[in-house]
Amino acid sequence: MKMHLNLATRDLDAGVVFYRTLLLAEPTKHYADHALFLTDEPGLELALDQNSKINVREGAHYGVAVDVDAAIARFQTAGCPIDVERLETCCYAAR
Repeated sequence: MKMHLNLATRDLDAGVVFYRTLLLAEPTKHYADHALFLTDEPGLELALDQNSKINVREGAHYGVAVDVDAAIARFQTAGCPIDVERLETCCYAAR
């Protein structure tokens, strides 16, 4: 089973770099306005769509479960900006 997510982004190239690094995968499709990642671990079909007018709502968030320390190392190696919050519990997970 795979989860499907379709996310809009203002900067498709930056999104591709981010998810390439996070998922250790190349996009299966990559056009000027769309990219698609298909992965087995985690089981994910992730579509990114270019939308310069997207309005990101405060409080909305999505997550992909990964080995955090390994992901941090990959982002640092790739030169991606990261903001690590080690002892934070989000949303209803704290309840």
